[in-house]
Order: sequence, then C-alpha cells, then structure tokens
Amino acid sequence: MIRFSISKTPALPHIPGECAWNAIDAGYVLSYNTAASICVATEDVLNNWNNRNPGRYATSESVMGYGLQEFTLDKSCAAAPLRERTKCADAYAESGGTWTQVGSDIDGEAEYDFSGYSVSMSSDGTRVAIGARLNDGAGDSAGHVRVYSESGGTWTQVGSDIDGEAAGDQVGFSVSMSSDGTRVAISAIYNDGAGDVAGHVRVYSESGGTWTQVGSDIDGEVAGDLSGWSISMSSDGTRVAIGATGNDGAGTTAGHVRVYAESGGTWTQVGSDIDGEAAMDSSAYAVSMSSDGTRVAIGAPGNDVAGNNDGHVRVYAESGGTWTQVGADIDGEAELDHSGHSVSMSSDGTRVAIGAYGNDGGGTGLNAGHVRVYAESGGTWTQVGSDIDGEAATDGSGFSVSMSSDGTRVAIGAKGSDNDVGHVRVYAESGGTWNQVGADIDGDAANDDGEPGNGHFGWTVSMSSDGTRVAIGAPYHDNIRGHVRVYEDGSVDEVCACSGVVEYRLDHDPGLWFRDSKTCHTPDACVCGEQDGEDGIAPLAFPPVCYCHAG
Repeated sequence: MIRFSISKTPALPHIPGECAWNAIDAGYVLSYNTAASICVATEDVLNNWNNRNPGRYATSESVMGYGLQEFTLDKSCAAAPLRERTKCADAYAESGGTWTQVGSDIDGEAEYDFSGYSVSMSSDGTRVAIGARLNDGAGDSAGHVRVYSESGGTWTQVGSDIDGEAAGDQVGFSVSMSSDGTRVAISAIYNDGAGDVAGHVRVYSESGGTWTQVGSDIDGEVAGDLSGWSISMSSDGTRVAIGATGNDGAGTTAGHVRVYAESGGTWTQVGSDIDGEAAMDSSAYAVSMSSDGTRVAIGAPGNDVAGNNDGHVRVYAESGGTWTQVGADIDGEAELDHSGHSVSMSSDGTRVAIGAYGNDGGGTGLNAGHVRVYAESGGTWTQVGSDIDGEAATDGSGFSVSMSSDGTRVAIGAKGSDNDVGHVRVYAESGGTWNQVGADIDGDAANDDGEPGNGHFGWTVSMSSDGTRVAIGAPYHDNIRGHVRVYEDGSVDEVCACSGVVEYRLDHDPGLWFRDSKTCHTPDACVCGEQDGEDGIAPLAFPPVCYCHAG
C-alpha cells in the first residue's frame, strides 16, 4: 500500500509552542513512503514553488502533478487542526471482485469450427485474435483466424477472415498477438510446405482494416514436425518463438523451439534450435516469450525426471545470438502431472506460471490439476507462494494459464470442471500469498440448443497486461461451433475516482489552503458522501463528494 503523510518540519524561527502558518515558513512536507518528499504550498505559490524555494524539497515536481492513493494527516499542532475536502470531477462506486462480461459472446462461424481453440489478447484487452482450426472457409478444416476489436462494449471484426492455405491445414491451432494488436502470428500444424504435417507459421500485420502477410511462411524443419504447435510473439511483433513438438532432433518427438526475428520483411532464425532433453518429451508443447523476445519459457509435459510424464519447464535467455538455459529445470511434482502443458511468462521474463493439469491437487482429487508460479533471481527459480490447486477431481486446472505483465495476476483454466462445463479462476499475489480475485468465471451449463453445456470453457485463456481483462475460449460450445467471452474485473484499482483537487485547510485561517489532486485505489479507502468533521469541528459546507481516508 502506498502511503502519503503531511507533517510539519521546522523552517523559519517562530514563537515556541505556536505554529507558523504561512505555507512557506511552516514547511509542511508531503512524504511518499518516507523516502522522497515534496513541499505543500498555498494555492498562490503552488505552481511557482520550485522557482521561489530551490532546494526546499527532494523532488523537482509540484504537488499538482501527483495522484495520491492514500494519506494521513499529522495533527501534532493541535491548536489549528487540518481539515480536508475534495472536489470531484468523477465519483462512482463499483462492487469489489466482480467479473463482468464485456459485450456479447464472440461465436464461431459454423458448427464444428472449434472457434476459441486458441486465443490471444492485446495488452490493453481491447483486441482479441481467435483461432477456429476446423473452419472450412478455404477447404475442409483449413481453419481460420478472426480478430475482433472492442469499443463501447461491442466486439467488431477487424478486417476479413485470415484463412488457412489449404484443406486440412488447421490454421489457428495456435495464435499470438503483439501488444498493440496490429500483428498476429498464426500456426497451421498440418501444413505440408516442408513435408507431410511439417507445419508452418504465418505473421500478419493490420493497417486500415486489412491484414497483410509479413514476409514468407516460416516452415517447419521436416515432415512430422507439427511446427506451430505453440507460438509466442514479442511485444512489438518482430520476434516469434515457434514450438514443434514432433521434431526428432534430440530423439523421437523430443520437440524443439525456434525463434525468428523480422527485419525488413524477412524472418531470420535467432541462434540455434532449442531442443528437448530426450525422446518423447514433447518439448515446446507450450511456449511463452518475454516482452522483448530475449527470454523464452518452454514446457515439456512428457519429460520423465520425477516420474512418467511428470513434465518440466526450461527457461532460456538469448545474448548475441546464443540461447543459454537460465537456472535449472523446473520439474513437475509427480508422475502424470504433465507439468508444462501450459506456461505463461511475465513481461520481463523473471516470473513464469506453469500448469500441470494432471496433478492431484494436494489431495483435492485425481487430475484436479494445479498451477505453480516461480520467480528467478540470480539464476535460481523459487516458487512464489503455495500451489494453486484445482477445486475437484477431473477439473484439469492449469490446462491453460495466462499471466499479467508484472506476474502478480494469473488466470487459470479448468476445462473439465463440472462435467466439462469448465471454469476460469483469477488469482492475485501479495506478499507471497495467492488469493482468488472474485468468483469463478463459469461456462454455460447448457448449450444454445438446451443440451448439456460441455463447452470446455477455459480451454484457452489470455489476459490483458494489467490483469483486468481475460479472454476465455470454449471450443466445444454449441456443437463445437465454439465461442470466446471476454470478462473485466470491475474491482481493480479505482473503486472511487476523485479527479479534482484536495484542499487542506488550517481551521483558524479559512483563507489558507493546501492543495493536491488525488485518487483512491482501494475500496476501503473510498467514501462517497459528506465528510465528517475532525477534532469536533463541523464539516466543511460543500455538496456530497467522493474522498479518500487513510485505512
């Protein structure tokens, strides 16, 4: 919690036992976490304070430039207590921890499209790319990807469908979007460009509502590679990590990852292949890249260190074109955990969330699943907090996972929950403890035709950078038409926004005010209505407002 305080510091000499109330002479100081401070001045000198009083405070900006989250008032000078009031330009209240759907469902085009099999969201959560791997637009199961943009609660398709090259390609098996949503990488694992089911990836860029391919196809190495099983794009869309689980470089289906960088419309491999450890590892089943594209986390759910298919994750960093493993393997807990089936990395690559949908959830049930989050420091990976276990047997929690940019929020898909209806839970970390944010986000109990809803909601998840929005795919919904829903957390940060100015008044001198702008960011620090008086003094006369109090 960020805390601010106002306290009186000695300035010019004054009569002992009394206070000097000239704002300049009184030396009132606003402290930020007790580390840095800025002076609070009267209104008439506020904007000129820096010029008139050089060296009197630690920062170079005036008070007006700060949006305060929380503060306390030091009333040690009891003869003239401070009071406060707020003029609000925008005051509102929201319920805490509530996930609300943004707009309508984004439905697949036709039955058996498998829309929502893959999904990727822009950083701000206003764009989403959706893969429908079995769509028949360019031929039987050629697949397609659609990109949607949200404005005012309405989702509108951006440009035309991005169709697969040929029948059976299943384009949209995986998809990854740049931070601003103007680039999208799309895989077609059954494409035959470099041999039977070698797979390929195409990158598209959008301008003026038109999607244009960037450079040539990025083909798999050889037949059977299934290149594009997983993909992850850097924030600016100029790097892409491509997983090929069927590659045999280190043994049969050991798998590998290749990273490519784009310059001038040409895609060039960065460094060598990052091969799996051993045969049958299925390395690259999941892949996640840091924002700058210099770190990559790779899941190998078939790895057998702690037992058959316990799985592991490896993180690599690139420097000068060479990929080097960061720290040791992050192994699954037990046999058949399939740890690394899903993986998501923080923007800076120092945190990684790992899904193990086959884990037994610390006793919650067979295949309840769990997610573990790890943080890296000095080359060592350490678990952050406890396991985030699934709710019940067969939930498969951790089948999908997506992390906020700073690594303090994680969305977890449990596609098997409630007889394959599925749900998503979002957790936030504070002080090493993971707490659920709001209630479960559940899939539909019934399809559109009234049949049981086994849409596998949570098959895929993608979270906005700040963790306030999450896109969730349910590819089996409504006779495998599939759909995607986007939800928003209405509780985050500003439960009450006070965008006007706060005025601190010395009671004995009604003409003297200390001013600053501020915003409440915690629910219990925000009050809408008339303010109580302080020290037995009646409240100031002004209309009902939104103001913050220390809590």
